[in-house]
Amino acid sequence: MKRSTDRILTTFAGSLARPNDLLTMMAAKEAGQLYDSTAYEARVKSAVAESVRLQADCGVDIICDGEQGKASFFGYVGERLTGFEVGDGPPMSQSRGTRENRDFPEFYAWYATKREPAIAASFVMTCTGPIAYQGQAALQQQLDTLKAALTGVKAEEVFAPSISPTNIEGPRANAYYKSDEEYEAIVDAGSRQRPAVMMVQVAPPRPQGGQLGDHIRAAPGRQNANRFQLLT
Repeated sequence: MKRSTDRILTTFAGSLARPNDLLTMMAAKEAGQLYDSTAYEARVKSAVAESVRLQADCGVDIICDGEQGKASFFGYVGERLTGFEVGDGPPMSQSRGTRENRDFPEFYAWYATKREPAIAASFVMTCTGPIAYQGQAALQQQLDTLKAALTGVKAEEVFAPSISPTNIEGPRANAYYKSDEEYEAIVDAGSRQRPAVMMVQVAPPRPQGGQLGDHIRAAPGRQNANRFQLLT
């Protein structure tokens, strides 16, 4: 990772808005409807190329693919990790059940009426078997698409966004491992998607007590908070 020596190098969180036509195809794919897979893959590639050029044109130094091929922050996890099944219960929500949600119910009731529905289907996922990484082919395709988009584009560095272990573990109940420590096999499985050929930007872990904090199943307290921070 390059350091800012002569000036501050610029980057961003990693996700950019998808083009409307790509969203239409992505919605059909996520809903299990018929869609043109060839056209979809071609549009992902062109969207990544557009995203990379836009970042460079705007002066962003450390760029990525804008997560153009991912329907959501969480959804692709189920495609790349084994051990999870769709369970019963209400759809997964980033704010449901948190202390912030309980302290400000009026705001979240209003927010629910304003936020557009997600492209990816919302459902509860439970760990029911051993966790292992199975997304090698999808990851390689993602990296190949990004590398192709970098042709003729000047960038200080390039990164691949990745979800953090605590963002995976927190909202997914454990029905297989005997302890939280064993459930942290997510960390080992997740590390397998971090290729040495490219820098990885890991999404921040969920802090205890914050907006998303109560999704972490461990009991509140500094010791548990520190343990989950170290997972990432």
